[in-house]
Amino acid sequence: MATTKHHISVNTTMEPGGKIGDDSPNTNAWYRFQEKEGQKWVVLEGKLIPKRTAILDSFSNKFKNQSPWNEEELKQTGKGGVTDAITETLNSWKMNSVDFHLPLADKLAQSKASYQTKKLKLHYQKAMKMANTALTEIPGYKKYTEDGVTHEALPMTIVTEFWLAAVYTFGALYEPVFTSVYSRHGKAKMTPPEAKPWITEFLASFPDLAPFTKLTLFEEGAAGAHDLCNKVARAMTGGSSLDNWKKTWQAFLLKKQFDDLETTLLMLGIRLASSPPDIHQGWIGEELPATIITEAWVGAGEVFGELWVQDTVMEEADTATEDSGEVTPSMSTPTKTLRFTEASSILKEPSVSKRKPIGFTQPYFRPRSNLKPKKKKGLFRTMVFKTYLELSIPISIQAVTEFGETEEKVLAALTSIWRTLTSIDQHTVILSWHPKVEDTLRPLRSVDFTTKPQKKKALNDRYIDMLQMGWFTADTKIRFRVGHNQTIASLLEDPNLVYILDNYDAALTKDKIQSTETAIAVWLGGPIPAQATLEAIEQTLLESTEFKRYDIDQVELLIKRIILKPGKQRREDKKVHAIHVVIPEDKKAQARKALKAIYPSRPHNNYPEGIQWRAIENIADRDFTVTEQSSIVAERMKFKQSAFLQDLCTTEYKHLQNVNAEVDIEPYLPLSQILMSLKSHGDPAKGLFVMVQQEYDDEPVTFSYMAEVSQEVAAILPILPLLLEGRLGMNVSQYFRSSYTIGTDGYKWDSTLDKVVPTVTDNYLEDIDRHWIQHTDDCTMRNKKYKEEDHGGYAINVGAFDIDGTLGNPRIMEDGNESLQTMGLNASFHDTNGYMDIEVNEDTTPNTDGTEVSTFTTETPVKADEQLLDILSKNQDTIPPELMEYLKQKSGIPSQGGRGDQ
Repeated sequence: MATTKHHISVNTTMEPGGKIGDDSPNTNAWYRFQEKEGQKWVVLEGKLIPKRTAILDSFSNKFKNQSPWNEEELKQTGKGGVTDAITETLNSWKMNSVDFHLPLADKLAQSKASYQTKKLKLHYQKAMKMANTALTEIPGYKKYTEDGVTHEALPMTIVTEFWLAAVYTFGALYEPVFTSVYSRHGKAKMTPPEAKPWITEFLASFPDLAPFTKLTLFEEGAAGAHDLCNKVARAMTGGSSLDNWKKTWQAFLLKKQFDDLETTLLMLGIRLASSPPDIHQGWIGEELPATIITEAWVGAGEVFGELWVQDTVMEEADTATEDSGEVTPSMSTPTKTLRFTEASSILKEPSVSKRKPIGFTQPYFRPRSNLKPKKKKGLFRTMVFKTYLELSIPISIQAVTEFGETEEKVLAALTSIWRTLTSIDQHTVILSWHPKVEDTLRPLRSVDFTTKPQKKKALNDRYIDMLQMGWFTADTKIRFRVGHNQTIASLLEDPNLVYILDNYDAALTKDKIQSTETAIAVWLGGPIPAQATLEAIEQTLLESTEFKRYDIDQVELLIKRIILKPGKQRREDKKVHAIHVVIPEDKKAQARKALKAIYPSRPHNNYPEGIQWRAIENIADRDFTVTEQSSIVAERMKFKQSAFLQDLCTTEYKHLQNVNAEVDIEPYLPLSQILMSLKSHGDPAKGLFVMVQQEYDDEPVTFSYMAEVSQEVAAILPILPLLLEGRLGMNVSQYFRSSYTIGTDGYKWDSTLDKVVPTVTDNYLEDIDRHWIQHTDDCTMRNKKYKEEDHGGYAINVGAFDIDGTLGNPRIMEDGNESLQTMGLNASFHDTNGYMDIEVNEDTTPNTDGTEVSTFTTETPVKADEQLLDILSKNQDTIPPELMEYLKQKSGIPSQGGRGDQ
């Protein structure tokens, strides 16, 4: 099994052939111009055409691998063809449509540093696609012989000139450059002696283990090799490589017991080693390029041996070769016979019982297998990929009366986008939304999308997920499945698709959940961050130990309304929102365990992005047992979530440049993490900020905090630069804008007192305050309250930075008595006696935004029944109906009219 690597040298001495009509004096030029029979031609020297250029290294591999222009696009002269695309680029750069290949090549070389801008990227995509288009595909290509020498020539057209500029800039990208991992001319790899007993025992346990075929290699899930190989490759240090795969398979030979995951991987390895080379596509001559699947296949063959070859035949062939000195047959010779047949099955066929039925002479029920046939039909035979996509369209309902009209606009946009997507090539189709019915519900092709938009009834839950229109500022999101042979990246970067998406200001992305059946594992009680923060947390969760332990590789965090009971929701139910964790249906049980470990009821120090959430079970999922106590806890947590969000305040600070940047001094952490560790001065165990967010570097930083610390936050935010510079020694000019001095003017950091103090004694506000209190009874109390170091209350005390979490983390979401005290409710539950007593005292305090928030104390009220009645009437919209009725009964207040006995 020979492994070879093909290197492409960079041609740094290439020279153009001159202007059109000129004879090139340069003998090293890779093209020249000739005129024959009134037609200008470009004659090419194939051996001198540049293979790769140095400029190509400045582009990402994803951007280089553009799909070439197809034959239809190259010949089309109207809109949507190559000629139209080239004209658009020339007009954008103000170039002539004749003799432009050299100026265009210079322009492409000059603009490479900024190719990621939206418009410029489209021009580079066109050029990359042209450089990936083979010479023989250009319209008018001709091969002729002159003086015994064969030449290749192209007619001078706008397409030819664009091809010359693209190849001159990037090189002939259509020529294959690859690393070969397998050669048909290599000698077959026999099963190593140390692996033979192990493989014999394994095959005895799974005698009907079937090899892969061209059709089954890319099947979804554990039935195919594509998904499993990609999962294993992502967990490898350094990614997929032949050495890593050999180490992976070799590790199994040292073990005697295997769990379910290891057994699945072993079956994958044995099936790969049992599969012949013909299952792989993309052969270049007799060489097989390196991909994740081919590297796994070759690695399995190295460790387990090429089991697709009969061991006895190969042993006899090797012996005869050694004795006679003859050359070993090549890998493509028919002397190798298959060990397994395609008719084999992974599962054993159910054994037929030989016992006669008791009491019946004629059987009315027959044992049978209802396995779905795996043989693919029609276009599914050649279909390589099936991908879930999500379309986000900024079309939303502004009023109920506009529902029908807005829905028609969304479906018209969807039809237009689908028409463009399926026109990219003949293998791209829209599949049925449910994979189980894709054999009976035909895929949609480009010819199915006429000028009339598709109807909702024909699409809903058939080709798209249930359509839910966005309201007001929310976008309408549509999920659907697409079948394709190109990579999804090349499809989404197609210029025509990008153009139509730009017309609708829409976004088409690969869906985060690649499954039709999704589930909400838990909802997270606590703050609701911005979308950029949610995406950062998603990546952190996928990389966490808990998710990797349960093999969870798909997750999405969505802001949704809390639903505690399945079915239609009542209008009178309060709408409370929280973060919901959406995962594939088959992973929801494992996700519950993982998320409860990451977001437990007992606080800890390490939360993704520092946001302290509490994982609450989704009791609306009827696959899990829901006890009476579970329902009570969920109801209570929903009520707490509502109260928490009402007490949450937000302030923007516009003087920070990038709060997510890592500081260049100890502790060398992101600035946002340092700010989140700041504790309250009044309560050192409580964090000052709930969230610190910044979506983009040039936007303000958003600080979220509870209403009870609003005064402390109002004092600290303006002098943050003084705090960071004085206590941590940071050079604040690197992280703050020059405008930050507006808040620090008149203050300084006092390292002795460890606080911020005013720099002047003639504070205008202090003079007013002093003049005011000298005529009131507060004069003597004020002098006793403040020490000299407090500067009459104008010094700013700041809590500590608790990066290590040694000061503790109080609960922000809890379901017991302790949590109710944080909300101002002192509750003692007596379940055995069947009653509940709650004492409440309400006080109203204004917050920084001018709105009133409710704070509670645990003082004993003077008149419990009257005061409680007043509180219940004020808060009847926020207290659950069951709790409201219970409190009225226990307080002697009748449900309807009159005064009851206290």
